[in-house]
Amino acid sequence: MQAFENDTAIREAWRARHALVAEDNVIIALDAADILNELGAAKVHIAQTVREALDILAAHPVAIALVDVDLGGASTEQVTATLSAAAIPFALTTGHSTRDNKPAGTNDAPVLDKPYNEETLRQTIMALLSRSN
Repeated sequence: MQAFENDTAIREAWRARHALVAEDNVIIALDAADILNELGAAKVHIAQTVREALDILAAHPVAIALVDVDLGGASTEQVTATLSAAAIPFALTTGHSTRDNKPAGTNDAPVLDKPYNEETLRQTIMALLSRSN
């Protein structure tokens, strides 16, 4: 994996910030977490269910999130609504060829088609960080 140690701007933006990866595929979740850690995230929380994602959001200072539109067959609409209500920027991820299955109220959220690569994820994270509080 490519390291981003020299990217000072993104490392500064991450200072003491947490990220949420809501993804039911363990390999994809771990890959995303590795990239987020390389980009300087203070902590990356992985949720494989809607309930786990909501619990993480309630307990940790999440600054940005990556949310699969479908967690084990369950809609992530409750997760994206919670993120929106808290003004936490997020991107949606999907392995589906269509984007019609986006949760309600997420039209402005960027969408990463799986499998995504490091550079695409990096660009998305930088865009999300620029919108975070």
